[in-house]
Amino acid sequence: FEKACKALGIEYGPVKIDAMFDGKKFFVLEVAARLHGPRNSLFLVPNSYGKYLLPAVCEAMVKKQRLQWDFSNYKYSSAYEQIIVDKEGKILSIEGIEKVRKMKKIFNIQLFKNKGDKLTIPSNSSEVVGYVFAVGNNILECQQEIKKAKATLRLHID
Repeated sequence: FEKACKALGIEYGPVKIDAMFDGKKFFVLEVAARLHGPRNSLFLVPNSYGKYLLPAVCEAMVKKQRLQWDFSNYKYSSAYEQIIVDKEGKILSIEGIEKVRKMKKIFNIQLFKNKGDKLTIPSNSSEVVGYVFAVGNNILECQQEIKKAKATLRLHID
């Protein structure tokens, strides 16, 4: 990981890596000078730790120092799942959005598709309908809340 970063001229700052491990060696697939992703760093971290990671990362970058963060001090678990469809067609309506937004442990719902959009079976994460985010005392509780939220949403497809 360090060699891959240095090969790209990345000496400090937030860096994310995608890699494979074959049991003996790591193979670097991608290195990017950024946090791992907005869903984790912008939504899950603040809800789990009660504070935002981005200001701490920016301060560490500016001062060129190690990130000072107590990763053992989490308050809640948080999770998200994709909203996907199993058939193609045009969205006639989406119902239940406001009910989901009012659910106590659902802290965010992101929808990328709207009434009138054409849906296809997703081949990657950019083609999903959206994401549901939950917070709870443990991961099982988060998953149960997400399941309830997804069951509340109704997509009518032509």
